[in-house]
Amino acid sequence: MRRSLERSDTLISLRNKEIATLNSRLAAKDETIAELDEQIGRLDSELETERADREKVEAKLTDREKEIEELRSELDEKADLSDKAGNLLNWLRKIVKSLPKEVTLTKILGILEES
Repeated sequence: MRRSLERSDTLISLRNKEIATLNSRLAAKDETIAELDEQIGRLDSELETERADREKVEAKLTDREKEIEELRSELDEKADLSDKAGNLLNWLRKIVKSLPKEVTLTKILGILEES
């Protein structure tokens, strides 16, 4: 019986060592999980910052695209006005054979823009 108790004590001691080892490994895994949670938190924060920065850049890009479209529209209007002024000047030259040299396309454009 004594021998049986000694074996039981030995087995219990071995099991306790195994449990201690497993508890130690579990604690290490818990630390790893906690560290990974912290990293995920930092990465989430960085991701939010990057998203906010991207949204700002996209907003600026949209504003620039609108500006470019407005400039293109203005350029089209000015080109159209220039064509009209050129046509008007040619028409005037046909009507008045000797149009004075001081009547230039720039002056006609100025007159047209004023009206």
